[in-house]
Amino acid sequence: MTGPRIVVGSPRGEEAALITEARRLRDAGAGVIFVGAGVGAQQLAATAVSEDVAEVVVADADACDAVVTALAQTDATDIAVRVVGC
Repeated sequence: MTGPRIVVGSPRGEEAALITEARRLRDAGAGVIFVGAGVGAQQLAATAVSEDVAEVVVADADACDAVVTALAQTDATDIAVRVVGC
């Protein structure tokens, strides 16, 4: 694997969209850490930091804001957060 490491999960949203995005990223060569839907923003941020990822992919804009805030609280503002199209 030579691509970026990416966490895919979301506090709420459609898990099917997350699965589709995780597969797309994996097929493109990314290292995917899939945590699925129903995972809190703090847990997503902690996973992102512990797994040393470049990006977190979530399922909706509200989750995006929550994860950005959680990452900022851990001084991990260098980790990007992106919303997958649902």
